[in-house]
Amino acid sequence: MKAAVFHGPKDIRVEWVEEPTLGPGDVLVKVKACGICGSDIHLYKSGPNTLNPQAHIMGHEFSGEVVEVGSRVEGIRAGQRVVIGGFEACGECRWCRSGVSYRCSNKSLVGYEADGAFAEYVRVPNAEIGITVFPLSDALSWDVGATVEPVSVGLFSVKRADPRPEDTVVVLGMGMIGLSAVQALQAREVSNIIVSEISTKRRQAAQAFGITAAIDPKSADPAVAVEEITSGEMADIVIECTGNPSVFRQALDMVRGGGKVMQVGVFQQLVKLDMNLLLRRNITLRGCLGGSFTTALELLESEKIRTEHLITHRFPLEEAPTAFEAQLNTDESIKVIIKP
Repeated sequence: MKAAVFHGPKDIRVEWVEEPTLGPGDVLVKVKACGICGSDIHLYKSGPNTLNPQAHIMGHEFSGEVVEVGSRVEGIRAGQRVVIGGFEACGECRWCRSGVSYRCSNKSLVGYEADGAFAEYVRVPNAEIGITVFPLSDALSWDVGATVEPVSVGLFSVKRADPRPEDTVVVLGMGMIGLSAVQALQAREVSNIIVSEISTKRRQAAQAFGITAAIDPKSADPAVAVEEITSGEMADIVIECTGNPSVFRQALDMVRGGGKVMQVGVFQQLVKLDMNLLLRRNITLRGCLGGSFTTALELLESEKIRTEHLITHRFPLEEAPTAFEAQLNTDESIKVIIKP
């Protein structure tokens, strides 16, 4: 089969590779659409890091059609339209021994440690309906299906933040996850939403949702701008979606004492953190890697969250290197989809 194989920084090659071999608990999915994630871009720009420890076939935001089912798999059939939150459990940790492998402490994620979906076919290990494999209704296109994963992450960050309608929430970074978080906040009736985004295109996409304010960090210090917008009250919650160390520090500067910073963006390098700052101001810092595909699908089907118009580019698998360069250009792109 054809696959876009990562060989090193700025080096992705479309090659012929062996089709995955299935185990009894696996399914084989023919990939229909796969989005390029910010974490994929980190790896593409700089090489392996602590989240992506090795070179491989990337791609974890995808939809597809089941073509083969392992002998032990139940409730999944060939021909089924699905989206995937795939992982391979270690089988040895406390959670695996307790029969709740989805909480595995040492899981290998599809598109990270395990080969992903920038390929014609992908093996989904540990295939369980409602856990790693989720039916995709005919109401949603393959391309929208490929946005379920980032939408679920945006939803998860908002769920962990647990905002009240009267809270002031700042979202930093208006990629697909940040824009999904904005819509998730609005679904929870949060009306005072401020965003900061360097890309005019992405900033305008956020403004189209009717937010309170959009900050251009090229022309204003975001923390100072938040102080002015809130009349000195600052933000109750900041959702950091960029993975940029300087933006993370902005998040700490703009959250009020006793407020919350939700870290969503993946960092390319280690970040220095003054823990005394958290202590002095009683700031809650929470990591947000995860999400509910079921809730994301429900909100997409009800159109409480919309992503179709946020897909700005579509490329065939043969043009994967061009697709990655397009995703790098944030002045022109929001979400780039590869379609094998």
